[in-house]
Amino acid sequence: MPHRCPRVECRRVLEDKCLGSEWCRELLKLVKSVEGGDEAHGFPHTLRVLCRALKLAEGRNVDYRVLVASALLHDIGRPFENQAGVHHAILSAFMARLILPGLGFSPEEVTRVERAIIEHSFSLSKKNQDKPRPKSSIESCILSDADKLDALGAIGIYRLVETSAQRGRNMRQTLAHYYEKLSKLPDYMCTKEARREAARLLERLRSFVEWLYEESKNYFDLAEAVDKAFPSTGYQSRG
Repeated sequence: MPHRCPRVECRRVLEDKCLGSEWCRELLKLVKSVEGGDEAHGFPHTLRVLCRALKLAEGRNVDYRVLVASALLHDIGRPFENQAGVHHAILSAFMARLILPGLGFSPEEVTRVERAIIEHSFSLSKKNQDKPRPKSSIESCILSDADKLDALGAIGIYRLVETSAQRGRNMRQTLAHYYEKLSKLPDYMCTKEARREAARLLERLRSFVEWLYEESKNYFDLAEAVDKAFPSTGYQSRG
């Protein structure tokens, strides 16, 4: 068992770096009302990312206003992504540009927050290139690492299953998502602490995926055979 309870430790850091500031309290209320309680990509995810970001920032020369605002707003555009037809990171950066000046953020701070939000995205950073794009700041590095760590380990297992169910992925597609994205996340970490933690957490996620494949692989061909035998029934097996 760990010597310190992560929940208590995270609350201490949150109180120290956020809850004493009016702008941070206002952001917390706003993000909670917009994102809702979805554990995979809603407000609980945002709180975990904020907590991890604050821990990764310890001992580093960071701008906490930029880091905290970036972490809180990094997914605020996600609820509107499908309707708008725009990537959620781009939407979130746009919303940050509208929100933060009213909370006393300078134009320079707003720009740095926007960049961090854009740069945290795995899909945008990977687009049209094999290697991750360099980050523009330490705050951007930390946000990116914190967000990706939340996709690994036991929490990553929960999020993988919940998101697959939400998006209608079958088991084969869920396995493909792991190999195409999640298994590569340690290579996209900026900080040495995050790389070390990512390697540890990936082992937990990898074990689950291997078990899932081992128990389901014999049914894949059977499901496809049934689909071919009855193509006009309107039902497709979810194997």
